[in-house]
Amino acid sequence: MTSALNFLWHNIGRIIIGLILLVVAYFAYQRLFGEPFNPMAGFGGPMPVTVAKVAVSDYQPTYEFTGRLSAVNEAIIRPQVAGTVQAIHFKEGQMVKAGDKLFSINPATYQTALAQAEAALTQAKAAFERGEKLRGQDAISPAEMEARSSAYRAAQAAATQARQQLNDALVRAPISGKVGRPEVTVGNPVSAGNGHRC
Repeated sequence: MTSALNFLWHNIGRIIIGLILLVVAYFAYQRLFGEPFNPMAGFGGPMPVTVAKVAVSDYQPTYEFTGRLSAVNEAIIRPQVAGTVQAIHFKEGQMVKAGDKLFSINPATYQTALAQAEAALTQAKAAFERGEKLRGQDAISPAEMEARSSAYRAAQAAATQARQQLNDALVRAPISGKVGRPEVTVGNPVSAGNGHRC
């Protein structure tokens, strides 16, 4: 068994020596007759590299945070008169100035009320002026003159109130700012004092 082992080791040694001689011969041939050794030869050449010029510039860092914002001023829009919304004069997110139109409430009822109040005022004024002439002639009692004067003042107040209600049918922005989503649409009824956040 030892002779078989010796024979095997002897043959393996010859094979290894033969391989070493082949490798040395290959490199010697390449060195003498071949191209110079290039470690990147099998990879298609050197990799392209992009370069940029170094330049001095200001660096402005940016920071991102999560949080909750709330407006400094916020207004709840409350119509002063009742009626049906006839028009919306803004779009959600639009910037408005104080006094800009926001909503129009149908003014027909308030126009009629103003016309009636002005007609009553005209009659009360005429009655008061006739009473003034009659008082100058001592032809009217003080109680009658007081009644005409009171009726005239009441008619003036009613006309002023009717005029104000007609003006209030146009809802305006109380402050300048960005308006939110309207909580009413055209055709919706609104009542006096009901608030809508804007």
